[in-house]
Amino acid sequence: MSSNCIRWLDMPQRMTFLILGLFLIFFPIVTAGTVFGEDWQYYADDSEGNFLYYDKDSIAHRDEVTEVLQKKIYERDNLFRIRQKLGEKYATLIEERSLLEIHCPKKTFQVRAVDSYRSDGNIIDHIYHKFLRDWKKVQPTSDMEHLYRICCKKKEKE
Repeated sequence: MSSNCIRWLDMPQRMTFLILGLFLIFFPIVTAGTVFGEDWQYYADDSEGNFLYYDKDSIAHRDEVTEVLQKKIYERDNLFRIRQKLGEKYATLIEERSLLEIHCPKKTFQVRAVDSYRSDGNIIDHIYHKFLRDWKKVQPTSDMEHLYRICCKKKEKE
């Protein structure tokens, strides 16, 4: 091995810790956006004051139906009531993520799947409706109308 090569063992201990520290600080920052690939955008509060987001990167247009992921973060004052209603299994519930289908021409929607999440980020429950056909009308001035405008407006531009 040549004497011009820098070896980790020959570096001063402070320099080694500095390089390692910088790596540990910047690696998660640089990789966080690319690993998860989610771009959650706030769009409304629901009628109970819960915060609603949609994943901008998840919007997918398939024929006349548009799919989008929605995240509902429960407002703190609502959590006690919701947890009691749903039972012990949901004692640490903090949010739900849903796969929504929006039929743009008919201005209707349905919930295809729902994942309930604990405060530690783990899934409590997963519900998927493979053959669901429970289309609901998008109500004027609702949070769903706001999401409809975001998703279906993008489809019209294509």
